[in-house]
Amino acid sequence: MRPLFLASLLFPLLPALRPAASAAPLPGPAPENPSPVADFAIYDPLYEDDGVWEEEVTALRTLLDAFGWSYLLLDETTLDATAAAGQLPVLALIAPGGWAAARNRALPAAADRAIRSFVATGGNYVGFCAGAYSASDSVSFARYAWRGYVRPWLYLDYGDAEGYDLNLWPGTARGPFGWAPWRGGTHPTLEPARIDLSSPVMAAIGIPPITRFFYYGGPVFLPPDPPLPEVEVWCRAIAPGDAPPAGRGGEGEATAIRFPYGAGTVILLSYHPEILIDSWVDGVRLSTYFDEQAIDWDTGDQTLEEINLQSWNLVHAALQIAANEEPTPLTELPPPPPRRE
Repeated sequence: MRPLFLASLLFPLLPALRPAASAAPLPGPAPENPSPVADFAIYDPLYEDDGVWEEEVTALRTLLDAFGWSYLLLDETTLDATAAAGQLPVLALIAPGGWAAARNRALPAAADRAIRSFVATGGNYVGFCAGAYSASDSVSFARYAWRGYVRPWLYLDYGDAEGYDLNLWPGTARGPFGWAPWRGGTHPTLEPARIDLSSPVMAAIGIPPITRFFYYGGPVFLPPDPPLPEVEVWCRAIAPGDAPPAGRGGEGEATAIRFPYGAGTVILLSYHPEILIDSWVDGVRLSTYFDEQAIDWDTGDQTLEEINLQSWNLVHAALQIAANEEPTPLTELPPPPPRRE
């Protein structure tokens, strides 16, 4: 198992260089990223109401430990400090789920420039749910439902004025799905996704054509106009047959994508596939904002064991790519970590 590095100790040692210019991607030469001291950095300020869901961070750390990847934990201060150097000493930045608006308020514009510089010069970015919203040029979100569904007029549009100025994805992130309303964060589901088997990555890992993932208000990814070339779609949303036409927003739209940004790669996922239901393999039992064991989960034609395996199969492939490795199928889950007292 590779060691955990603490960013608060590491980043004061980085050289102080001139801030990178604000561009997306950078128009001229940019400083190369330094030799990595860890595989990944996870953005996590480690306090409540910071825009990051701590239980998901626990699951991500458990997954990274299980497969021997090393990582840093970055808060808004240490991430902002990298803007002075224009560098991140890792292969990829992971942006977990949570609440994007709170995260945007905490991160200054210089940190967004640092992330863009990092990716444009060969780093990688993986965003889950809120981490995908934060990476998008514009966001359309509906907090409320009407008669159990999200109607088109309930979506409100947000952009740079609300802090959505990272702009890695030039299109729109729109959520939640019309048939899976937010309901104050009390409506998590196991949503079926249609896997795009024309994707080389999805074909390589052998994921079933219909697979369920843990869903908690994430977006679909609407393309910009004109469309961005070289976008690889991994998954698409599937609306239930009984949803009314006005509540089928997002049906057939992309829910997991991979695309280049400068010399780097961006992977955005609407779901939280690192979260496993009724399993200790992820090292967490969900209890903040709901109790995973108190919900009657709809698993469709799959078992929870099959859903959990394919969920980590998807995340494993995303992180392999972000670590500049070839994606390989995950055929079994690792053993669960020791239970915390």
